[in-house]
Parts: sequence; C-alpha cells; structure tokens
Amino acid sequence: MADTDALRSRFARALEGARGAGGGPDPLPYAEALLRRWSEPQRRYHTLTHLTAVLDHVDTLAEHADDPDVVRLAAWFHDAVYLPERSENEERSARLAERALPEAGVSAERTAEAARLVRLTVTHDPGDGDRDGQVLCDADLAILAAPPSSYAAYTAAVRAEYHFVPDEAFRAGRADVLRQLLALPRLFRTPYGRSTGRPPPAATCAASWKCCRPRRRRRPSLRGMHDFGAEQVEEAVADCVAVLGAVTDRDWRQVRAGRLEWDCRRTAAHIASDLIAYAGQIAGRTQGAYTPFEINLDGREGGLDPADNAGCLQVITATGALLAAAVRTTPRAVRAFHPFPFRHASREGFATMGVAEVLLHTHDIAEGTGIPYAPRAELASFVLTRIFPQVEPGPTPWETLLWATGRGELPGREPVTRWHWTNNPVLRSERLLLEGSPRGRGRTGPRRRRRPPLGGLGAVRGHARGRRDAGQAVRGGRLPPRVGDVRPGPARGRPRGGRDGLPRRPGRGRQCGDRLRPRRGRPRQRLRHRGAADPVGVGAHPGRRTQGRRRRRRGNVPSQKVVTRAGFTEVSRREGQISYELRG
Repeated sequence: MADTDALRSRFARALEGARGAGGGPDPLPYAEALLRRWSEPQRRYHTLTHLTAVLDHVDTLAEHADDPDVVRLAAWFHDAVYLPERSENEERSARLAERALPEAGVSAERTAEAARLVRLTVTHDPGDGDRDGQVLCDADLAILAAPPSSYAAYTAAVRAEYHFVPDEAFRAGRADVLRQLLALPRLFRTPYGRSTGRPPPAATCAASWKCCRPRRRRRPSLRGMHDFGAEQVEEAVADCVAVLGAVTDRDWRQVRAGRLEWDCRRTAAHIASDLIAYAGQIAGRTQGAYTPFEINLDGREGGLDPADNAGCLQVITATGALLAAAVRTTPRAVRAFHPFPFRHASREGFATMGVAEVLLHTHDIAEGTGIPYAPRAELASFVLTRIFPQVEPGPTPWETLLWATGRGELPGREPVTRWHWTNNPVLRSERLLLEGSPRGRGRTGPRRRRRPPLGGLGAVRGHARGRRDAGQAVRGGRLPPRVGDVRPGPARGRPRGGRDGLPRRPGRGRQCGDRLRPRRGRPRQRLRHRGAADPVGVGAHPGRRTQGRRRRRRGNVPSQKVVTRAGFTEVSRREGQISYELRG
C-alpha cells in the first residue's frame, strides 16, 4: 500500500522547489486533489503504487534532468486523468496541469514545461537533447525492465483496467502499443537506464508483443492434443504467481481468503497440494483409490516457513509444472481415480480441475488481500465447458464461474450455496460409430422433439421428472455412470422419458434417437445411445422445456457433443454415420 503521508510531503517539496519557498498557497489541498484522482476505483495499474514507483525512479535519475522538480510535478500529473474507455487521457492530464500549477504559484514557463512532459508520455520518444523528457519517460517505462513476476503483475493489472474490451481486441491493441515501443531507436534514453535495464527491455517488449498478436487457428494435431490442458494449467499458475507476487510482503496468516473459512496462507498451500495430488494421480494411473501425495508447507521440520509467501508461490509454480508435464506425457486414453462422479477422470479432466483450483483460490486470496484479479475469458470458459456443463452461460465466463461456485452473484439467478463439478463422461472403447435414427423404433410419425440447447447435464435432467430423477441418481452414485438408453416421448404437451434402470411410466417410451456402438475395435463393448442427448453428457439446461415440432432431424448435435466431451475425435463422416477414434 502507498504511504499517502509521504506522498503529500513529496508533492509539497516538488511544488516548493518549482515555485520557490512561500511563493503560493498551501500545497496540501492540491496534493489531496491529486491523491483522490490516483485512488479512483477504475484504476488497477495506474494507482498510487505506480505513482510512487515513477517518483522513486525520477529521484534515482534526477542528476540526468535539467529541472528535476518540474519532472516530479509532471510525474504527479502524467496519469492524473485516467479513464480506460477514453483515448485522450494524456491531453486532459496536461490541461489539468496547465490549470492547477499557475494557481499553485508555478511560473508560466515551468507550467508549460510540465504540460509538455505530460503530453510526451503518449509516445515516450524524447529528443536527444531533451534531458527532462528522457528522465520522465525512463521512469514511466521502468516496469519493462522489472523482474518477470513484477512484469506479469503489471500486464494482469492493465488487462483488469480494460476488462470491458474483448480478448482479441485487447491483444490487438496491446500489440500495437508494444510494436510502437519496439520501433523506437532506444527504449531507455538516460545513461543510467540504458546501463541497468534488466531484463533487456526490448526483449521484454518483443516477448509481450509475440503473446499479444492475434492467434492463428491451426488444424488440430497429435502434438496439439497433448498440449491441450497443459497450456491452460501453465497460464493459470503464471497468472496466480504474478498477481499474488504483489502482496507477498503481507502476513497472509492474518487475512481471511475471501468467503472461505481459511486464511490466505492456508489457501495458497491448498493450491499447491491439489496440483501435486492431480499430477501424482494421473502419472500413477491408479484406478481404485487416491494415490497418497502430501506436501508440507506448514513450517514443520523439512517444511516451508509459514511467513515465506514468496516461497509458497515458488512451490505453486513447481507443482503446476509437474501437473502440466503429467498431462503432456500421459496418453489420452489413460484414466485415473477421482471420486466424483464417475470414479475416474482423464488427463484433460485432471488438468481442468487443476485450473479450476488455481483460478478460484487465487480469486479468494486476491479478494482477501484487496487486489484485483480476473483471468482471461478463455481460461474461465475452459473450466465451465468441461466440468460445469450444467451451468447456463452468463454475462461473462469469469462472472459465471464465480456464481457457479458460490463466489459471486448474477442478475436473475439465485445465489449458489452448494455446488460441485462434473468430469467428462468416459466411453470405454477406442473407436466408435455414431448412427442417426431418422424415425427410431417407436414410430411417432413426422412429429419430432426439438433438439435441446447444448450445455446442460444431459437428457437425464431438465425436461421431465424421469430424467431429472435419473440424473440425481447417477450423480449420487445410485446408478452406474454408463451410456444407457433414453426414450423421450410426448406426454401432456411436453417430452417425457426415463433411463435404463429406472421404471418407465406407460406411454412415455415411444421415441428413439441415435445408436452408439464400437467400430471394429477393441474392446468390443455394446454402447447404445438412444434419445436426444446422453444421460451423462450434454443436453438441456436445467429448468428449460422444449415442445415437439414437425421437423426432420438432420443430425444429432447433442450426441456428437457427448462423444467429443468423452475424448473422441471425428475421423470420417457419411450419410447417417460419423466415425470417431480415441487419439492422443
């Protein structure tokens, strides 16, 4: 946290130096007005912390400036007006300086110089003889030579300031800014800045620009399949370490982690424990029960000092790397034990659970310590679509994930008090053939039930009591989580149906859908899928109902979604049939 009393004193000294002692009104009201501006709620990076850092760098570079006090005043005003949705912040900040400084007793010449320096921060390109401009620009860009953890925290904070901008647009805009900086003759202009910049600022900008460039869509490959899940784990862990690295000087044991009953230190240790547990489970490929993996971060013999928050983040980095490596090196067909809901999970399942643990508990610690945190929308969507398929989409993926786990609110939805995630279904075969059934065994004429919207828990929940009860039975362990038969049929104006293993009521089992069976592969196991959606796959959102319509089903998208979620890749398609293989 910034020391506001020290900042008031620093402003007073700079103002007195620029106008002369006793040359104007009391500096305190001007300092208070600027401090209020720098403390506005929309700021995440351009805060009092950034102001303090710039002033510190100006003090370090003061011997290279012609008028250090004017440079300090320019630093106070250079982001005094900051609205992320506006593009003329520097100009408005310069005009604020032109109004306030003469009133505070600063001469017209020095006021004009301070305003010029503020406008110079648009391009950060001072001339060779512009010593004051070189000092201010070097101080403002010093973050580009900061350690990787500090630079990562900076990029995350800037992204949080522009949370309203879509990811692709933000990356494109950020790439333009970095491209302009790379085009400068030199990034740092003062002799001190050029000699002490670590890491090389040009390399930092180049790496950041490479990450910000619009991403090309590539055709899936075997290598990409192995990376799928591992990259998300690495990104989530890197964001966690970058964000929490800004508050390692705090005593996490004295701060409650958001809405949890744990303190922040215990929550951080829990992240590391989950990552190493998932890595060990998928690497060991244990089928019947958890492989006991423990990690000691409580300060006992051989453990980590409880006050060493930076060391705890290093452990999170290491355990995240272990999980990513386990995901990359484990064949896609491998399953390992996880209790809910199928008593096993794939490598993608363990990767997704690891990402969820990191995102949610980083949010808990950030909320407890009062710092901003918002991961990329794609990362939150990665978790939602794989282990929260029953959740209806909300305004943004991150807000939806927070609501689904009881950490936030969404308009028009009841607060969540109990929640769980659901791993992907597992179809125990290497090759499958999905066959469409235009009419099904129970002929009902041209009337066909409309395909339910994707994203729910499946045909076992949402439309009718029979399937909803079946879904609860599967999740509660009372029914085996296998691909079974669902025969929805119209009754009293809405679809009804049941599942194999549950009693079907008269008149409700009259319409069939697809058949899913092995395709010339081992093991030769009969797998059938009848109805509009798999009972443990993807179907309608809970609470929504669909009515029958006169339409011909040209394909069963929900069934295809189920097979894809189970880890299969489409290899061929012809009229009425789609072939899948388990790859990776």
